[in-house]
Amino acid sequence: MTSLELLPPLAFALPSAGEWIEAIPIILSLIVIEGLLSVDNVVAAVAMSPKLWIVCLGVFIGILALRFVAGYCLKLLEKYPILEHTAFLLIGYVGAILVVEMVSVHLGHPIHIGAFRKFIGIVLITAATILYSRRPALQRTAGPVLRVVRLPMLGFSAVVGAVLAAVVWPLKAAWTALRPKSGPAA
Repeated sequence: MTSLELLPPLAFALPSAGEWIEAIPIILSLIVIEGLLSVDNVVAAVAMSPKLWIVCLGVFIGILALRFVAGYCLKLLEKYPILEHTAFLLIGYVGAILVVEMVSVHLGHPIHIGAFRKFIGIVLITAATILYSRRPALQRTAGPVLRVVRLPMLGFSAVVGAVLAAVVWPLKAAWTALRPKSGPAA
């Protein structure tokens, strides 16, 4: 008996052509999500350093981390659900740093925020959100202020969502018109 004969038979069948066609939107969605996450990594890396090799290394490490640390991150999100909101705050923080640095250059008074200060800001934002999630008294005190501060962000999010919906609509309409119809065979 050879070693191949000792292996159990495959527990799955290859997908049919129809199943492959149904998988196309999912695969394309994952590709778009990966691209968006890569853009996010590049923006964060550029905010931390203007050196190209550091940006490339940051993106590479981010992609590897996404692949190998995703399970651990999901466990952290289960333990600290506030981290989902923390991620948005950190993206806003990085974006604000980029805007401040670019505007200051155009105004003729360049401001550069060092990597260590940026890192300290990230740590403080993360610690503050976890502390906020664990302290009901802090939530009662800061909650009303945060709800008011959140309004401009919700407005901005609505505008961006509307623009993206307008851009994506023709693609969705084309996919709906071209995809194979499923249903009972005639």
